Amino acid sequence: MPQTLPHLYDPTPILKDLQHVVYEKKDHIAYIRFNRPEVLNSFNGRMSEEMYGVWLDAKRDKDVYVAIVTGTGRAFQAGRDVKEMADHQAAGKIVPRDNPDSPYFHVEAFPNFAEFDKPVIAAIQGLVAGGGLSMMVRAHIRIMADDAFITDGHLNVGQVVSPARYIRDFGWATAMYLYLCKGRLTAQDCYRLGIVNELCPKEQVLERATAYAKMMMEIAPSILKAGTELSNMAMAEDPAFTQLAHSLRFSYQEGEGGEAGKEQARAFVEKRSIKK
Repeated sequence: MPQTLPHLYDPTPILKDLQHVVYEKKDHIAYIRFNRPEVLNSFNGRMSEEMYGVWLDAKRDKDVYVAIVTGTGRAFQAGRDVKEMADHQAAGKIVPRDNPDSPYFHVEAFPNFAEFDKPVIAAIQGLVAGGGLSMMVRAHIRIMADDAFITDGHLNVGQVVSPARYIRDFGWATAMYLYLCKGRLTAQDCYRLGIVNELCPKEQVLERATAYAKMMMEIAPSILKAGTELSNMAMAEDPAFTQLAHSLRFSYQEGEGGEAGKEQARAFVEKRSIKK
């Protein structure tokens, strides 16, 4: 990574100025909370940088054994900030974390980009969409509010991301319903399909997530970490790498970098149907 971005090596400076993430470490647990409730906790560039820094810090802290990620307000996380993306497109630019020519390329909010190697628990207190679904599927345990729901919607904003993780996690039919149809699954659907471990009232989600973290901490930290790494390998993106590479290329050429993707993003921001 370029030396011009010191926080990619040392997250301390950005952790001192968190604007969109609340981060606390307590009793060997890293509590991470998305905090942009006015936009359903959607990821902008700054939030992605902060999350990247948080994952690095929690990874390097030997006193942290487990991470719990949750949201503020009525959304767990609703994916990327489409307005930010549309504004960049209108200026003829690509959002830096999506641009291979930018030093911020792949400075992402997801734990795997920081090579986080400890268990992640998703405390899903509200709706999940787009990148929020990508965050959810990277969690090893998922506790969900009984009135929450999940959807995808990447294609609806011109983002052609790889569905490989959804297919492996949810099964072909459910993944295609979410991915191609912007399908919606209730909390009850998610539990029935084995997508989440437990349903509970919204106000109990964090408490139940903490209970699962304490179960994990009955295992020696080194063994827990090794088991997590093996689990991550079992669900790794590869051998879907070629598919992911194709989807990224399409995203730049026909998605964010092309008229089809720009129109999808504009229509989403303007709350109208696309012009075909």
